[in-house]
Amino acid sequence: MIIFTLRRLLLLLITLFFLTFVGFSLSYFTPHAPLQGASLWNAWLFWFEGVLHWDFGVSSINGQLISEQLREVFPATMELCILAFGFALLIGIPVGMIAGVMRNKWPDTLISAVALVGFSIPVFWLALLLTLFFSLTLGWLPVSGRFDLLYEVKNVTGFALIDAWLSDSPWRHEMIVSAARHMVLPVLTLAVAPPPK
Repeated sequence: MIIFTLRRLLLLLITLFFLTFVGFSLSYFTPHAPLQGASLWNAWLFWFEGVLHWDFGVSSINGQLISEQLREVFPATMELCILAFGFALLIGIPVGMIAGVMRNKWPDTLISAVALVGFSIPVFWLALLLTLFFSLTLGWLPVSGRFDLLYEVKNVTGFALIDAWLSDSPWRHEMIVSAARHMVLPVLTLAVAPPPK
């Protein structure tokens, strides 16, 4: 078990090295990239040292610090991940128990077939299909955003549901429902996405 864990950890480090090096290389060869006077390896080492100190540089699009942009969107990302994980557990454990108890019977076959389809569908395509059906065709759920445009919710924690709940607005209940409606499609998409191997 220890050898397996060490092997996976080494594989993770090698993968992270190649991903960061290739990603940095793509930005290094753009016309107005910083550090073009240095060699690619030295520029990557300088960039990686900055990353270890939470300095990702400046965005070439809007000139803001990338670390500040990450701080702004991180709570929303965590909220979606936590809700998707909870939803996946809420559905996955009972369905797995049913499949285990009724092994080789029709419920097990049905669950296995649905799981196979779920593993086979690309996540981005599933998200587009869900948006097309539930938002654009039926009009039940919003396409994008975190709240309806009617509500102005003060960003306290960065978590939409918590910020709506902490609001002292007389429309607090409607704001919570609006935030929940905006999260249904992303949470559902992330919850049924196959886990990384």
